[in-house]
Amino acid sequence: MRALLILLPGLTALVLFALNAGTALPGRWPAAILWADPGDIPALILHLSAAPRLVTAALAGAALALAGALLQRVFRNPIAEPATLGITAGAQCALTLTLLNAPGLAPAWLPLPAFAGALAALALVMALAALQGVSSLTLILSGLVVTTSLGGLNAVLTLFHHEVLQSLFLWQAGSLEQEGWTIATRLAPALALALVLAPFARRPLGVLALGDQGARVLGLAPGGWRVILATAAVSLAALVTALTGVFAFLGIIAPLVARALTGRTPGSGVIAITGAGILMLADQLVQLIRPWIPLQTGTLLALIGAVLMIALLRKSSQPAPEHLLPALPRRARPAPRLPLLLLGLLALFAIALAIGRGPEGWDISPLAMLDWRLPRVAGAAAAGAAFGLAGCLIQRLTGNPLASPELLGISGAAALGLVLAVVVTGGGGRGLLYGATSLGALAGLVLILVAGARLRFSSEGLLLAGLAVSLLLSAVLAMLLASGHPLARQLMTWLSGSTYRIALSDAVIALSVTSGLLGVALLLRRWLDLLPLGADAARLLGLPLTRARASVVVLAALSTAVGTILTGPPGFIGLIAPAIARFCGPPRAGAQLPLATLCGAALMVLADWLGRNLAFPWQIPAGMMALLCGGVFLMIFLARRPA
Repeated sequence: MRALLILLPGLTALVLFALNAGTALPGRWPAAILWADPGDIPALILHLSAAPRLVTAALAGAALALAGALLQRVFRNPIAEPATLGITAGAQCALTLTLLNAPGLAPAWLPLPAFAGALAALALVMALAALQGVSSLTLILSGLVVTTSLGGLNAVLTLFHHEVLQSLFLWQAGSLEQEGWTIATRLAPALALALVLAPFARRPLGVLALGDQGARVLGLAPGGWRVILATAAVSLAALVTALTGVFAFLGIIAPLVARALTGRTPGSGVIAITGAGILMLADQLVQLIRPWIPLQTGTLLALIGAVLMIALLRKSSQPAPEHLLPALPRRARPAPRLPLLLLGLLALFAIALAIGRGPEGWDISPLAMLDWRLPRVAGAAAAGAAFGLAGCLIQRLTGNPLASPELLGISGAAALGLVLAVVVTGGGGRGLLYGATSLGALAGLVLILVAGARLRFSSEGLLLAGLAVSLLLSAVLAMLLASGHPLARQLMTWLSGSTYRIALSDAVIALSVTSGLLGVALLLRRWLDLLPLGADAARLLGLPLTRARASVVVLAALSTAVGTILTGPPGFIGLIAPAIARFCGPPRAGAQLPLATLCGAALMVLADWLGRNLAFPWQIPAGMMALLCGGVFLMIFLARRPA
């Protein structure tokens, strides 16, 4: 019975394939799989597209499932897989650079740069995690930081070379479209070799499960074997990613389903069969609903994985671990920093308006470029202020310094709401877009808080929930860009954090709304002082917990929406600005809220100014510059923090 359950997804996919093939070629479809007459168009489609697609899905699913299971055993982490450890992002970035610098490279060689990029990304993740003491939480955070930073770099390259990289969009969405048997014949030998060598890895994996000290006692070098096995997993994941595209979460879903169905730790064969069946079934379902819903296989898989990951978090009963990123050390007697920070922001505002690069080099022109620069600088300040306020509110709400709109996927949910509103309505007015963005942010925040409440808003639970939402957004956006939608380029520019098209009136409205939200938040400062203490302590001190949490959730969602509708996702502003505020001022919410708001405004104005001038005449959008600089800041902070 259990064996039948393991085979059920694959068998269902085969039945759906047979029904579709039988409809197109009644009685002739089995023979058409192996050979087709060049003049028989339906038979050619089955032979060169549908059948290779089914086989490729099986091979890619099996390989990704094995890679995910191997990474989980090597790192003793149940959510380790190529997408969560930066492997997929590294391969994607390497492929982008390869296509730009060696456009004539034969497709057969693409797995080599993908492997190099994936291995380099995993090495960076492991180095950052090792400096903290490798644990489940440090791996998640390091992987998330590296993935987000590489994603920002890839987005910059894509924005500057949109025409050259157009073919990558369908690949990023996880498409299994085939034009022959070439990809299947390349995947098959690699998967066969992995299955042949898998039994030889059984003993090292079993010994590694005892921990490093136990492995050494039994005569096994844990470091060396970890490198060998992780390299094997990276090889499989990079090969599949280079040849077929991005299929996030399959490395988590397949081992989990196999373990649930067998009731024990499954073998490599069972995991491979499960992964193959899941990807085959997902692809057949996508083809079934495509006339009504234009999904790609990777998008559907990301949706299933996001829901499954959040459901797993709800069922988990692990205690909340210690925070990885505590507040930066505060001065014993902090001086009044708010006036100084305000003066610094005004000075930065003046520099951004007056100084810039032109065709003849640097120039100081306070008035000549004012009409062009003022809306951009004001818009960047408004967006940064909103993100700084939102980050401070979310961290106060959860009591977790890792909580921020970008790491938790809240800004991604807000962006998804706006994208859907634009696509469905063909544009829409300002009120509709703001409402859709606010609803998206609110839905994302509520979903993540519900998922993380079981783990008492632990760093690990919140990061996993945010990662699920972020990967889902990436898959949906990639599908939209690949579809050739007329608004795709405009949405891509907006999602990059561009301030190019911000009108001064929009910036003024956003600044006014953010100021109003800050005023309301200051009225709730006592609630915000008590919420980080935890539910029990807050109730004992007379806090109306439900009302307080609901109020802060709404404020945080509205603040995120204000910033997102101006410049797209925040690029770590919502994480770094509150951290600087904690360093500069006292621990009370009444001081931290305005400080975080001003810090966010200053950081975004600085990012916009750097983006305008560093690569002149090319311009890097403010959101992308903030993402790149924020990623580097977090990597340095992780590297410098002692374990």
